[in-house]
Amino acid sequence: KQAIWKDTLIAESDSTKNIGGDAYFLAEDIKKEFFKSSETARVCHWKRTASYYSMEVNGELSEDEA
Repeated sequence: KQAIWKDTLIAESDSTKNIGGDAYFLAEDIKKEFFKSSETARVCHWKRTASYYSMEVNGELSEDEA
């Protein structure tokens, strides 16, 4: 599976994790140069405390997207 945002490959893996109907890439499968840590954290009964990342590709930022 691949994740593409703004015509840029940001993650790729042969095995993603499905949680609550959403596909998740493992940390080692993302292109780290496109992800920036966020201060956002939420509690989810599936994921416990979830940390978020913002994505930035070619100067375009999507906050708390991952």
